[in-house]
Amino acid sequence: MLQLNYVRKVRSVSMLLAMLALSSCMTSVSDSPDKEALRSMSFEDARDTVKRASVGYGIVPDFQESRLSGRSSGQGGGHITAVIVTRDMLDVVTDNKPYRFQFAALQPKMQDTFYTGGPDSYAVWLDAKWAIIPDRNAGSDNARSLLDALFYLKQSAPATPAIPDDVAFEKIAADYRAQATPPAIGPETEKYSIQAEDAVRQKNNIQAVELYCRALAASPWWPQGHFNVALVLAEVGDYGWASNEMKRYLLLVPHADNADAVQKKIYEWELRAGEN
Repeated sequence: MLQLNYVRKVRSVSMLLAMLALSSCMTSVSDSPDKEALRSMSFEDARDTVKRASVGYGIVPDFQESRLSGRSSGQGGGHITAVIVTRDMLDVVTDNKPYRFQFAALQPKMQDTFYTGGPDSYAVWLDAKWAIIPDRNAGSDNARSLLDALFYLKQSAPATPAIPDDVAFEKIAADYRAQATPPAIGPETEKYSIQAEDAVRQKNNIQAVELYCRALAASPWWPQGHFNVALVLAEVGDYGWASNEMKRYLLLVPHADNADAVQKKIYEWELRAGEN
């Protein structure tokens, strides 16, 4: 009996030491950017870095919990197939579903995941739940660049969202419908619209979405812009966002000639997005 108790105590001590060792590995965290890198960075630099470090890799929820328990949290994530970056928002499209993050609400940090059986990899957290796992073979450089880019986008995000929320947009749509003559789009909207159309012709749908978003930031009441970006978003596989843009189109022009066809398309996209 004494020998059995001794064995149990030894096992308990061994397990405690192992847990402490694992815990110490998981505390290698950086939550501050390279200030010199941020000073020389532009929006385009940050956008391209996020895409380069994310597309083709993974996004996971509750990463640390999953890593410590050895099992998936079962709450989504997946292989990143596309990333859409606007001035105030990051849309991560995966082979499962898209995930949206507002830059103003980001909580970026980098953590060494200490995988066994291969090179150390790094998790770059977007917030308290979601982390991107960049290329493991790139070491810390890729993760550090992604962290700096996220900090830049967070710090440079506009105080007022470039894309209005649903409540704000309802007022925009009501004001638009109340006008006897629809306003003409301005030169900035026209510029980004032409560039977006060219991006579609070049089959660069991600760039097209980003350009349409810039056009709509200047003229959020532009019906054709919402219609066009919805079609491109569906091509990308972001059906939830696509259906929302089509709903905004109908809010602006509820009696459009194609209203019935548009509503049917919204129903299709809601099903594909897993919405009721």
